[in-house]
Amino acid sequence: MGILLEKDTDIPAFKEASSAIDYIVKQSKEIKISRNKILNAVTNFIGDLTKSQPPLGYCIRTKTPIPFNTKMPYSPEAYSSWKKYNNPDFQEKYCHFSGEPSYGATTYNKPILSKNWKEASQVHSL
Repeated sequence: MGILLEKDTDIPAFKEASSAIDYIVKQSKEIKISRNKILNAVTNFIGDLTKSQPPLGYCIRTKTPIPFNTKMPYSPEAYSSWKKYNNPDFQEKYCHFSGEPSYGATTYNKPILSKNWKEASQVHSL
């Protein structure tokens, strides 16, 4: 929680906030936690976050990180540009799986470089 009050201009609000803080501090109990428990909790939290995130892919036109989806390998801006011509075989610049330059070897129809297809298939269950 955060609020910004100016002590000299918001006197009633500042006093009320100070009283609330004092109450919270008085009601609090000290808890001692070892450094290892904190590190484990943070590691587990980060692990849970990465599991809940959509798999990372790259826009095949701009290399912008986007959710991995072979049916939508463009960022919203790049898709708008691509949609004007709607050419599924237009040669693009990057691999949707690795983000590496594709030198025109990727397209809307084939957004993953051939050399990366096996690994992408395993990682993303394609």
